[in-house]
Amino acid sequence: MNTPTTNSPDRSSSSIWLSRWALLLALLLAGGILTASVAPTVWADDEREQRDEDFDDEDDEDEYWEEEEEELEWFMIEVGLYSELLELVLTYEEIANDPGKAGVAAVMAVEEHVQEASEAAALFEEMLPQVTNPTVERAIRLKLVDVYGEMDQPEKSIEQLKLLIKGSGQ
Repeated sequence: MNTPTTNSPDRSSSSIWLSRWALLLALLLAGGILTASVAPTVWADDEREQRDEDFDDEDDEDEYWEEEEEELEWFMIEVGLYSELLELVLTYEEIANDPGKAGVAAVMAVEEHVQEASEAAALFEEMLPQVTNPTVERAIRLKLVDVYGEMDQPEKSIEQLKLLIKGSGQ
C-alpha cells in the first residue's frame, strides 16, 4: 500500500532541521566519548612499553603525565562545550515547536530590537488585541508593566497589573 509521507502538521521544516542537527550533535558527542573511553585502553599497553623505553629519568615521566593531564582537561572542556551546544539546539527546538514558548521568546526579544520604551509600548499595544495565546498575552502585559514604568506612567503599569491579577484565576 502506497501512502504518501507527509510531515505531521505540528512539525515545521525548521524543527525537522533542528532535530537533525540535535541528532548529529548527539552522535558526535557519543562518538567522542566512546573514542575517549575505548582508545586509551587499546593503546595503553603499546604506549606503556614505548614510555618505558623513552624515559631516561623520573623528570621526563612526570612531564609526560602533566601533558597527558592537560590534554584530558582540554578534552573535558571540549565535551562540555559540545554538551552545551546540544542543549542549546534542543532548547531552541522546544521553543520553536511550542507557539506559546515562541511567542514569549519573541516578546522578550523586543527589547533587543527596539531602542525606545515608547516604541516597545506601541508595538505591544498594537499586538495585544491580536494575540490569541493567553501565555503570550500575559507576557506582553508583564512587559508593558516594565515599559510603562520606564516611561514614568505608573497608572498604566498598575492597570496592566490589575488585568494580570484578574486573569490569574482563569
